[in-house]
Amino acid sequence: MDIGDTSSLGRRTLIKEYDKMMLSSGIEVAPITNKYIFIVNMGEQYVQDLLPDIEKILNDPRSSNYEYNLAGQMDSGRQIQIREDQFTPNLNNLKQAVESMARAYIDRFFLASLHNKEDFKGVINLHDIWIVEQKNGDYNPLHTHKTKSPAGLSGVLYIKTPPQILNPKKNKDGRGIEKTHAQGKIKITTGDKVSADLTSLESSQLMIFDPIPGRLLLFPKNTAHSVDPFYGDGDRICLAFNVNIWYQQPGK
Repeated sequence: MDIGDTSSLGRRTLIKEYDKMMLSSGIEVAPITNKYIFIVNMGEQYVQDLLPDIEKILNDPRSSNYEYNLAGQMDSGRQIQIREDQFTPNLNNLKQAVESMARAYIDRFFLASLHNKEDFKGVINLHDIWIVEQKNGDYNPLHTHKTKSPAGLSGVLYIKTPPQILNPKKNKDGRGIEKTHAQGKIKITTGDKVSADLTSLESSQLMIFDPIPGRLLLFPKNTAHSVDPFYGDGDRICLAFNVNIWYQQPGK
């Protein structure tokens, strides 16, 4: 299921309308799932305001290479940690926004999983944040993230995306999108079904998101994800981050 493009968004709308029709007939549809993803539109202007700060860090020879700690395979691109001493007002605002969204994520989890019987007690703080600058052929293999805390969230904010990623060309015969239609896009895996299984009646457990500038994704840190390489000119720039969730619940 590709929820990054227009056709997929259309499918989601159709499914919602179909479920409404089923409900009017007395049939309620309950999805079988135990995870969810926050999809946040921070706005293109928001990331345009961040871009000069990011470029300054990328061009600073004193900046810290973070590749040793990451899965990304970079031939030409870079993965640069943003240290505390490099935080600007814009980056501090982002930090506060991420921590607030993480709190909302955990509050929703408690509401859905503990049926409003218990509230979150604890501390939520940013574990780390880094710049991912990918160029032609760079990619991220399937991986998960880590935090200092046992529980944690991971996420990404897209800053800059080459046009060929968001607008892939069609095959010469015009019959459809080329095989590299997922180039430069994040693939999030929530199970072992990468395509619909007609025998078990299970939908695909692979989600593909367009790296639209201003889009932020937030998900549990143990959620496997990858990014296919893209080809051609341009830089694909995003900020990736991890968030610590420190429980202070009795027994945690």
